[in-house]
Amino acid sequence: MEDAAEVKRVQPARNRGGTWVPMGAEEYLIPPLAFGSIKYIQSNMATLQGIKDLPNEKQMDVVAEVVLLALQRNYPDMTLEQVRDNLDLGNFSRVFEAVLGSAGYRKSQPGEVQATSR
Repeated sequence: MEDAAEVKRVQPARNRGGTWVPMGAEEYLIPPLAFGSIKYIQSNMATLQGIKDLPNEKQMDVVAEVVLLALQRNYPDMTLEQVRDNLDLGNFSRVFEAVLGSAGYRKSQPGEVQATSR
C-alpha cells in the first residue's frame, strides 16, 4: 500500500458522505449506494458471491461497474476506464467492501447462514 503521505485526497464534486478509500495514489470518498445501484448488485449477486481470491474477468467487470456506480454519486465525471485503471489486486477487496458496506452488505463468517432475497 502507498505511504499515507503520498496519497492525495480527491475532494468530491458532490458530497454525499461515505468512506475514504485509497485507490492508487489517490483517496476517494465512496458514498452509500442509490437504490438503483443496489438493484444492480442484487441482480449480479451470484457473480459477486463467487469471488474467492482472484476475481475472474466477469467478476472484475461487475466489481468495476458497481464501484463506478458508487463513485459517480460523489464524482459525476468518473469513468469506468478510470475505475479500472485505479482498481488492482491490492485494493479491490477494500474498495469493494466499502461499497458493499455502504449498502448494508457484510462478509459472512465461516458457518454463518447467508441471507437470501425475498
